[in-house]
Amino acid sequence: MPFVELDGVFHQAGWTRLPPEEFERRVELLADGPGWVMDGNYSSVRPVLWTRADTVVYLDATMATMLWRLIPRTLHRSLRHTELWNGNREKLGNLLKLDPEVNLIVWSVRNFDRHRRSFRAAMVDPQWSDLTFVRLCSPTQVEIFLKNAKELAPCEGVV
Repeated sequence: MPFVELDGVFHQAGWTRLPPEEFERRVELLADGPGWVMDGNYSSVRPVLWTRADTVVYLDATMATMLWRLIPRTLHRSLRHTELWNGNREKLGNLLKLDPEVNLIVWSVRNFDRHRRSFRAAMVDPQWSDLTFVRLCSPTQVEIFLKNAKELAPCEGVV
């Protein structure tokens, strides 16, 4: 199944953001197939994806868990100059800024509660009643989910 990181679609070279209409158009094209996995949390394309999806997996970690994973990962990518998408790399100096548009950690802290409320509301919204929501609240739950998903995956070459 195709796997798409929505950040890689949204953030073009030089961290240029796609205009909303173009972002939605590209996501529509990517979600046009019979199966896909989209990684990301862009409310602007939620209707495009969720009307075509059957399952939404929501990682509902605590703030502490989120930061425990985000900070080392961001530091590692910054120090190693790891390319993310389209030639973009995180800059170590961005972590010294308080601007959420350049500091991923500040952005994540500021948006943590809003995203949590949004997903929890969507889970009980009748508009999305056809979706299966999988809410994972701990690393252990994520491990179990992934283990079960691998065991249920279809065998290669079987139609």
